[in-house]
Amino acid sequence: MKAKLHHFILLLCLVTSTLQAQILTEPFDNDLQIVKSHQFFTDGASDYFGIFDPTGVAHDFDGFPTPPGGVPNYTGNTGLYLIGEDLDGGPDPSTQTLTWSGLNINGFVGLELSVDLAADLGGFDVADQITFEANIDGAGFNVITQFNGSATNGVATDGTTNLSLAFQTITNTIAGTGNLLDLRLTVTATAGNEEFAIDNVLITGTPIVVCPHTIANISPRSGPVGTEVTIRGTGFTASSSVTFNGITASTVQFIDATTIIATVPAGPTTGAIVVTEATCDVTSGAGYTLLEQSGSCSAVLSGLIISEVFDNTSGSLGYIEIYNGTGATIDLTDYHIDRYGTLAAAASTHTYNFPATGVGSSIADGEVLVGRINSGGSGLEDFDFGLTVAGFNADDRLELIFTSTGTVVDDFEDAVVGAIGYLYRRSNTVTGPNPNFTASEWTTGTAGDASDLGFFNALGGSPTLSAQPTDVSGCAITLSVLATAGNGGALTYQWFFNESDGSTIGWTAVSGAAFPGTLVSGAATDALSITGNLSAYDNYQFYCQVTENGSCHILTEAAQFRLTTDRFFRSAGTGNWTNVNIWEMATSAAGPWSSTCMYPLFDNSDYIHIRSGDVVTVNQDIVVDHVVIEAGGTVSIRNSELFIINNGTGIDLNVEGTLIDNGNGNGNGINLTANSGTWILAPNGEIIKTGTSSVAQYRDSYEGGIANIPATADWRYRHNTNSGLVAVISVNMFYPNLYIESTNGGHNFTNASEVFRGINGFMTIKGNMYIGNTGTGAVQIFNNNINAGAIDVLGDLIIGGNGSVGISKFENNISGGVGTGIEVHGDLLLHTDGVLDFEDGTAATDGVVRLHGNWINLNTGNGFDEGQSTVEFVGTSNQTIDKATTSETFYNVVVNKASGTLQNNASNMVIENDMTFTNGIVLTTATSYLLFEPAATATNAFTFSHVDGPVIKETNLGSLTTFTYPTGDNGVYGAIGIETRFNLGVSYVAEYFSTGFGTYNVNGAELGHVSSLEYWMLDELVGGSVENLKVTLHWGAHSLISSPSAVRVAHFYTEAPSLVNQWEAEGASPVFTGTILSGTVTSDYVTSFSPFTLGDTLNLILLPLEMLRFEATKVDRTGLLEWEVANEQTGDRYCLERSADAQDFETLACFEATSNQAIALYRHIDESPFVGYNYYRIHQVDYTGASSYSITKALEFKNDHASILVYPNPAKGQLTLELPILMKGVYEVKVVDALGRILIASTIEEGQ
Repeated sequence: MKAKLHHFILLLCLVTSTLQAQILTEPFDNDLQIVKSHQFFTDGASDYFGIFDPTGVAHDFDGFPTPPGGVPNYTGNTGLYLIGEDLDGGPDPSTQTLTWSGLNINGFVGLELSVDLAADLGGFDVADQITFEANIDGAGFNVITQFNGSATNGVATDGTTNLSLAFQTITNTIAGTGNLLDLRLTVTATAGNEEFAIDNVLITGTPIVVCPHTIANISPRSGPVGTEVTIRGTGFTASSSVTFNGITASTVQFIDATTIIATVPAGPTTGAIVVTEATCDVTSGAGYTLLEQSGSCSAVLSGLIISEVFDNTSGSLGYIEIYNGTGATIDLTDYHIDRYGTLAAAASTHTYNFPATGVGSSIADGEVLVGRINSGGSGLEDFDFGLTVAGFNADDRLELIFTSTGTVVDDFEDAVVGAIGYLYRRSNTVTGPNPNFTASEWTTGTAGDASDLGFFNALGGSPTLSAQPTDVSGCAITLSVLATAGNGGALTYQWFFNESDGSTIGWTAVSGAAFPGTLVSGAATDALSITGNLSAYDNYQFYCQVTENGSCHILTEAAQFRLTTDRFFRSAGTGNWTNVNIWEMATSAAGPWSSTCMYPLFDNSDYIHIRSGDVVTVNQDIVVDHVVIEAGGTVSIRNSELFIINNGTGIDLNVEGTLIDNGNGNGNGINLTANSGTWILAPNGEIIKTGTSSVAQYRDSYEGGIANIPATADWRYRHNTNSGLVAVISVNMFYPNLYIESTNGGHNFTNASEVFRGINGFMTIKGNMYIGNTGTGAVQIFNNNINAGAIDVLGDLIIGGNGSVGISKFENNISGGVGTGIEVHGDLLLHTDGVLDFEDGTAATDGVVRLHGNWINLNTGNGFDEGQSTVEFVGTSNQTIDKATTSETFYNVVVNKASGTLQNNASNMVIENDMTFTNGIVLTTATSYLLFEPAATATNAFTFSHVDGPVIKETNLGSLTTFTYPTGDNGVYGAIGIETRFNLGVSYVAEYFSTGFGTYNVNGAELGHVSSLEYWMLDELVGGSVENLKVTLHWGAHSLISSPSAVRVAHFYTEAPSLVNQWEAEGASPVFTGTILSGTVTSDYVTSFSPFTLGDTLNLILLPLEMLRFEATKVDRTGLLEWEVANEQTGDRYCLERSADAQDFETLACFEATSNQAIALYRHIDESPFVGYNYYRIHQVDYTGASSYSITKALEFKNDHASILVYPNPAKGQLTLELPILMKGVYEVKVVDALGRILIASTIEEGQ
């Protein structure tokens, strides 16, 4: 290959366009706003200092008149300027200063002072000075420039420039940067006619331009043409441009604001990398080095040779071509050429000299230079030989002479052509110069053919490349190069690679060791092949170094490898995510599926499916999108890896199977927030969270909101060998079934990150909550969430049950902090190894347990540690309290049931502080009591909320006890109270019955009558004490009291002189309260007990003794009312009455007595009862007109929202409407067709 190697003069014009800003401009054209050490002055003679107008116009600046005559004729400047002479006549004997203060230089660099100066010649001596100084930010004045007088010729000089009458611009750099600058001019001029002028004081600076982008690093920092250079920094955009040593990059790929990739173009690109953004340039700290040819690629000649001789066909023009193949630059001034007129001439006729300087004075290795002889050439020359008064012609001889020794280096003779207009070209096979012409080393050419001048085809050039490696994509790396030896030598090859990872700055030789897990072949040949698992080598780039004879290297351009696969992936086995052998790929989710060489990532896939039975472990940081974990499939994230979910179209992570997140610490585990990914959990999906990585992102990134997580899925907080801690979250979190478990011994979730805490929200478990029910170890969890809302469990709360040795607990406190509590909509189940702990030991209140379902405590010990908590029973169905073997103790209890009852099945339901009755009936039995401890109270019991069954009260030992039992029966509230006398700490059991005692004989001296509607049993739990009690009985509307003052506490027992049990009045003048509708009566102290009832002294408790029974029974949606009487008389009358509140009654039906019947039975069906409670009673009026009432009975009817049936549909002729049993009222019925037309309109009342 020929290369034209003319030596050109290269002129590089480097233009830096910087916008200089003027910081100070002082032209002295007006009064100065500066600080002067003294006023301007003139002494009227030859001493002055002030502003001068050379046109002769007088200006009075600062009292400065026109100076006296004799001002030198300063030239070069127009306008006003500052002048002075002999300052000893002024206010100061010799010195004046001007100071420009507070100049703002913030944001400037490259500060310069420029000033125009002039001075008369001969007047300045060594004591005279003109000095400019700068003071930056108060650091002190430093000299910028100073002109001093000369001791010899009286000239002011700074050592380089001498001042004269002509203004000269003096420019000096001001060192440093800062905020504020003071400039001071000091002039010292003693007697001796020192005359000077100063004009145009100017300070400039270059504004500091802050580009919107930065460069942090580049990699690689070297490589051949085509190398992709990754540039990391900030502020990049799609408009960023890149140059390499001023040459525009072939391509620029915008990755993101911190990364761009630029391709190295052809050309001399060694130098700085510059990134331009919005016309602002930032240069990389490290430059780029172009890798290209290296080593000796040409044959080395032993010396300088004459490579071509050209004689023009006419005239004296000739060219001599010189070639340097020595491997080094040669100084041609040590050489000349002698011309001999004939081949045999002994003496030269002319000497041709090389230029002393410039082109032709030296010749570089591999360079060709053409020298011209005489004139008239066509411009092919690189230089002209000196002393070329004549050319050469036929039969001439030329000798290249080394001047210093006179040695003939090379010899040319026109021995072949022998005529004018010859052309000789040197063979490239020569190994050096030849002092004796040898014709075989030369070839002749056509006369006048100058086309080869300036070219010499040196033998042994670098290898040539006819085929470059090209970019490759796919599942294999296959690269090749086609090269030809430049000198016929042996070629060897070596491939090199760069990782393109943004950090590796150099290149590494390809080898099998450098690509583990693959098969590498051809690393040292012209064809490279790498196959196997290439997932780690995506975006690698390669080049090949071709070497001839072991010394001459030439490099190919760089080629890039892009790993490409089909876009749909599915698992095909169990293993690490980066193991390509467990993946299959396809062009769609439907398949067909085939093996792949790449594991799925966000940028090479559209869909990733983990199949049932496969467990895929995230073994390095992975970024993905659109992942589906099929039911039965599992993805497990290792504790130190990151599983980033990108935000694509639709749901980004669908967990139908199991996701195990073992992330430890921030930056590990799942990451949904970095790229705004979303996820969902399928109804049977499962999350297993171990370790300490963030849980909040699960809450914040759920598709459609975390409240939509399905209740039937599972979430497990699992303590295992992964980490000593397991981070949890409660604020505004929704869980499905929630499991707290340990598979690595017992674990207490006591770390701050493990406690359910918060203020601004609470957590909801949409399914069941299991604590220590699964796993192998006991766990204890802690609630310190103080939001107004308690933990809300929509299913069951189950504690313990996994068979571990330890105890599993839910504790509503930790380190003195007490949580709000927990609400359970299902059942509470405490296993034998489970504890619900609300005792913190210090707080006055320990939270709330709000239960809708059953209370089941299988722990034979203290399964519920109540502390000072409140348990609320709020279910709408029947609830039970069950406790294994012992009593269940509560601190506070609230009964607030919209419907249903609370059945105590524990041996004792113990109240330590208070039981509040808001709504709902509590049921007890003779073996399952409700027991109030001495300090406990019963609050707000009434008709709709009380205890139906026996109640125990423990009285105080040593202090007075007053207590009202919250008793009732069959929907009737009937309380009984006690007051102790001797305070012996005895326990009493009381129970109310809403029927007559059955025996009604009275002590006629004390009582006229006793009630047959109700009675109370009140007894010592264990008899034999000598305690005395006052007994208070409560009546209501059902008691049919007509004169409260006549009511007495009636006590059935044997009192002397009676020998049999009969009803006795306890107290001749008892205390009573209230009205006929409600009130109390209190006895004197009694020493014996049960039974008690209401009696009166006037026979005014009027229920007929003939009423044998009155019963109310639910039959479907109706109420069946039956009553039986004896000894009725003709004229007796009975009316059945109903009420919704046991206060206001209405009449349903009336019946006349069947005359003179010993026993009569009456029946009525209420076909439209109220929704809720219905209270029934019998109003009896006997033949004498006396009126009395029966006991009140209650039935409850719920609103079942029964459906309306219409059939047949469609119908012809007849249409049947089947309606539910309607409550009281009038209803409108409409039948409408599909078009909205009313076909039937009617009204219906209940009972129709």
